[in-house]
Amino acid sequence: MQQIEPCLYAVAMTKKQQNTKPRKRVYRRILFTFGFVLMVPAIAVTYMINRSSSPIIQGWQEYTPAYFERLMKDGDPILVEVYASWCPICLLQHRALEAMQSDGYKLPANAIRVNFDKNKDFLEQFEFKYTGTMVLFNKGKEVARQTGLTSADKIKAFLSENGL
Repeated sequence: MQQIEPCLYAVAMTKKQQNTKPRKRVYRRILFTFGFVLMVPAIAVTYMINRSSSPIIQGWQEYTPAYFERLMKDGDPILVEVYASWCPICLLQHRALEAMQSDGYKLPANAIRVNFDKNKDFLEQFEFKYTGTMVLFNKGKEVARQTGLTSADKIKAFLSENGL
């Protein structure tokens, strides 16, 4: 086996090392970008999950099975909002409902807020799959259901289209 002079071996190693440096830089950039791209949504989701739910609007009730059953038996109109603290549509709905109340609008139905994360029995019974859904019950039966009502005008239209 032929022996390589020490200075040529050092030059050969340096060139090899120089060839791997650009690759390492590219890999570092890719990992940094990938990590950053994953971190931003993770922070947003963490905020939405951990933020406190909006306070309940005056005149609304938190869902309880007994209260809901009583209203259903009485045949009173009921507006149900399927709500989650992490849901951006629910937050917009809440603001719209607050604006309606501050403008003096009185809901023509009993209003109940169902927590999407806690009231799973109710969600399964009525086959709710999405947050931000508003449902109207009248005379013990579901009359209408709509998701994404994010303005006072849309909510009022939903109620009036369904006889309230």
